[in-house]
Amino acid sequence: MQKWHAQYNIARGGYELMGFEERDGRRMVMRGEITVTDYEPGSYISEPTLTFTEDEAQQIMNELWNTGLRPKNGAGAVAHTESLQAHLEDLRTVAFHALKIDKR
Repeated sequence: MQKWHAQYNIARGGYELMGFEERDGRRMVMRGEITVTDYEPGSYISEPTLTFTEDEAQQIMNELWNTGLRPKNGAGAVAHTESLQAHLEDLRTVAFHALKIDKR
């Protein structure tokens, strides 16, 4: 299985993504250039630029999140806010129970 790491490179002004794996006990990093070719919209693309398993895609998303990158549409923020609201409600329930306050 491949491991992924993302970081922001201030000198290059962009995000970097590195893929690592072990083969026969050797640690390896994936490197290389992407080939750019002509494309006619609607034509069949036989080879994708990159292919990931679900676990690898999740690793990449987590790594990019760890660099501070967030979805522009706010989807990540909305989910985070909903999670915090649920957590606060749980804390209120515990506090009201411990203090014997009637929760209305």
